[in-house]
Amino acid sequence: NISTKLRYVGDMIYLNDTSLNIWGGNVTGTVEVKTSDLTYNAHVKASGVDAATLCEFASSDNVIDGKISADLGINGGGDKPVKVYGNARAVGLNVEDLQIDEANASFYFTDDNLTIDYLSANLPNKGTLGLEGTIRDMELLDLDFYGAHVDMSIAQKFNSALDMSGLADFKGTVNGEADNPNITLELSAVDMSRQSDQFTGRLFKQPFDSIQLAASGSLDGVNIDKFNLEKDGNLKWTVIEGNVGLTGDKNINLQLDTTQVRAEDIAALVAPDQPITGNVSNTVKITGTLDNPQVTGNIKFNRGSYRGVLLSGMTGDYSLEGEIVRLQNFEITSPMVDMILNGTINKNSQVMDFVVEGKDIN
Repeated sequence: NISTKLRYVGDMIYLNDTSLNIWGGNVTGTVEVKTSDLTYNAHVKASGVDAATLCEFASSDNVIDGKISADLGINGGGDKPVKVYGNARAVGLNVEDLQIDEANASFYFTDDNLTIDYLSANLPNKGTLGLEGTIRDMELLDLDFYGAHVDMSIAQKFNSALDMSGLADFKGTVNGEADNPNITLELSAVDMSRQSDQFTGRLFKQPFDSIQLAASGSLDGVNIDKFNLEKDGNLKWTVIEGNVGLTGDKNINLQLDTTQVRAEDIAALVAPDQPITGNVSNTVKITGTLDNPQVTGNIKFNRGSYRGVLLSGMTGDYSLEGEIVRLQNFEITSPMVDMILNGTINKNSQVMDFVVEGKDIN
């Protein structure tokens, strides 16, 4: 359904009041073409364009739903590079299951160079994302990004192993080649369970009131420059050193210290459903991959219980590899018996295999 008004004057062709229905929406505009060198100048407006139909037309592998509108200027032709500039708006976007209520952008593109004046996106629950900067030769990135009031559980849409919830504010930069850029990130997160249970502060099963994070590096290896997790006004988790890979094998190498963390919370991460309570201070080393972490640590435990048995204290080494939690030289003191444990627990089947040395049996 195409209509236009055409004028041919001298060496100029004018297309006015042009309108066509395409990609599930409507496109209108005006075009001027100089016949002597085939240069052109166009002003185009699009409304109600279906994102999924446009992706199919472009043979895109991405699955995107929503409606797009745009107001663009386009010129070029002959020996001149094509220039595209203007603004675009999208509503009701769903990008690979990531919901975006509304997105707006202003940009300028010419000669394989893209300048993003701004790109802002409104997420559910009043979260916002922003991006600005340049992409040269469609490969070299120089971008700044930010987020405010962002639901942390969104991370699980990209990788189910990223078990987290709460609300986060962050900012950072992306520089370098597109396939493996250098990244800096500063993030603060808070527990907002008073607003909604969906925003309860948890990171890999560990509850928090606030988190402070600073990271830098590339996608092959991001350095954790700072990580502090606070709960009930006290510093509970801190990273001594850390490196996490986000692409490829997603290797992880972290060393953390914990101070008086609840044993129930650690058990939820390394040995789910084990009936243990108490306070734990320990140094833990996490290696392996994000999908299959391996954990080793040294623990100091007090004022707790295991399977209903009171425990005065406990010290020893432990490790987690796959489904197996291994305890080494675990010295346990209790009102009834002191003992040393060596052995394993299957964290899924809860099958135990221990050698127990009992001392001071009541």
